[in-house]
Amino acid sequence: MTAYKKALVLENLRLAYWTASKYKNCGFELEELQGVALVGLVEAADKYIPTKSSFSTFAVRVISNEIMERLRRERKHLGTVSLDEEVITSQDGDKVSLLELLPSQERGFERIEASHIVLPLFQCRKLREIERKAVYLTICKEMKQQEAGEHLNVAQSYVSRCVKSGLRKMRDCYPEEREEKLCR
Repeated sequence: MTAYKKALVLENLRLAYWTASKYKNCGFELEELQGVALVGLVEAADKYIPTKSSFSTFAVRVISNEIMERLRRERKHLGTVSLDEEVITSQDGDKVSLLELLPSQERGFERIEASHIVLPLFQCRKLREIERKAVYLTICKEMKQQEAGEHLNVAQSYVSRCVKSGLRKMRDCYPEEREEKLCR
């Protein structure tokens, strides 16, 4: 390392420590961040070209990039957890695996529930046919509004309005439908 680059490093030690202090709430020790910042400062001194910009501007960017790269690398390794790991779920000390706490990926139950709850609402007399189809495609078939618009040969914005008005009408019909069934 040349004398000029050594001088840049020595003159900007406080800059490296200051930059590291901006990341002190990221879950890492300040001393570790300062060490990474010093590595970034040396790297900045090696790559610096005096005619492009001031050294401090360049150094802060290089130091920040070095710190962010280190944080990303470390966080990748922190995120591994076994789904078979047991966790305490109650005050009594009952233990359950994480896998048991995750929601089921099977969608069959949701579809059965929807058929008993939502499908009778499609019979609401207040719904126009386009609203019925728009709600069915976007909610039941889980199509994007753009796809539903292509299917119905209308614009996405019109599908959005139809879904909004259709759901409002269905909500309005729900108490009436329920009361009619209870009176029978």
